[in-house]
Amino acid sequence: MWQAYKDLLFLFFLHQQINGKVVSEERHYRSQAMLSTNMLGSLLRERSLYDRIGGNQVLHLGKPDGIDNRFRQRVAHWRELAQGFLAEIYTLRQVIYSINSRYFDGQESLFPAVVNEFDQLSTLVEKAVDIYSDSLAAEPDYLARLVVETKDGQDEPPLTIDPAALIEGVEGAALEQVAYLVDMAKANALDILGEPENAVKMLERYV
Repeated sequence: MWQAYKDLLFLFFLHQQINGKVVSEERHYRSQAMLSTNMLGSLLRERSLYDRIGGNQVLHLGKPDGIDNRFRQRVAHWRELAQGFLAEIYTLRQVIYSINSRYFDGQESLFPAVVNEFDQLSTLVEKAVDIYSDSLAAEPDYLARLVVETKDGQDEPPLTIDPAALIEGVEGAALEQVAYLVDMAKANALDILGEPENAVKMLERYV
């Protein structure tokens, strides 16, 4: 009976932990998403302008000091930001999935409103990446110029984004976040049950 009560408290606090984490991070991510979509829109307008005034004459990729190289650097900067942002979204998604699977028998642990907000955010970010991939990184006449020789003779990295590789790369971070949320929930339960010393020991490795 006592163990059942302890398990119930643990699940209650875990439910609170995961919902609180998604809500707090979703607010932060939403502002990042709006910023990144605005930046992408600016890049697309600039690319369209180049095309209208004669892109082949204006953009000469390979000249380190040319307008083309500065544009490419801005595109590469957006890609770097988007990859980091997308990796965070995928990490959080994996955390949610793991907790649902391991501790809630596959049932959704998030409140419906939280699920809806996070799904909207994920869709917004993934749509922006799709637009980027189709319009900047994978444009046929642009792909041939993705690898450019720089002043020091080094090749620039490709501008494409590989979501599958990002998903695979976040597994470790997701496991760490799940472990932290689980330990926090266990510590909260122990504290409520009058075992503060054990609760402190549970969280020592995070201090």
